[in-house]
Amino acid sequence: MIAFDKSAIYGVPGEPDIIAVHLERDNVTGTIRAAMETEALVPLAERWLIARGADPEQLASSAATPIRPADPLTRRIEESLRSSGDRFTVRDSYTDEGEPYDIWVIAQDTAPAATDPVRVFHYQRQVDDGTYTVREGGFPDLDAAYAWTRDTSVPLPPVTSPSARATAARQTTIPTSDTPPLTPASARPPSTGRPRSR
Repeated sequence: MIAFDKSAIYGVPGEPDIIAVHLERDNVTGTIRAAMETEALVPLAERWLIARGADPEQLASSAATPIRPADPLTRRIEESLRSSGDRFTVRDSYTDEGEPYDIWVIAQDTAPAATDPVRVFHYQRQVDDGTYTVREGGFPDLDAAYAWTRDTSVPLPPVTSPSARATAARQTTIPTSDTPPLTPASARPPSTGRPRSR
């Protein structure tokens, strides 16, 4: 179950207000075990529940709210977060309870091939339209991510894939003029010199 914590409005400024509640019934003992996690974004709360055995399809069907994703990119980023398992470790977040209801989450990417090891997920609400957007940015370290949060009107830097980085490196690498081009061994003319004596 996912719920909105209204009391967060009166708590510490910036604290997350989404609560994921996991209930596990033990029919043998007739008891219920409850666990709870507070998150800044609904997909992160859903991720926590999925890790505890919740059905992703049931979560999706019960997540209908009056506020809807504004575009396909928002849906893709949310689905990526929802299904990310333990890939992202949340380091910090801030929830603005007043308009425009901005939320940012700083997370460490634990994937071995991560090119941008720190990610920022930025939620913005469009109050007049009843929609919201989520965007993702990539940063080299936590300091750079925190620097961006000081002005969230600045566009997030795009996340660079390993293949895109390799392509960019190849395109920007220019051999110096004093370095002769390498000739493959198969294309070299046969040697006319005498073999070395042993």
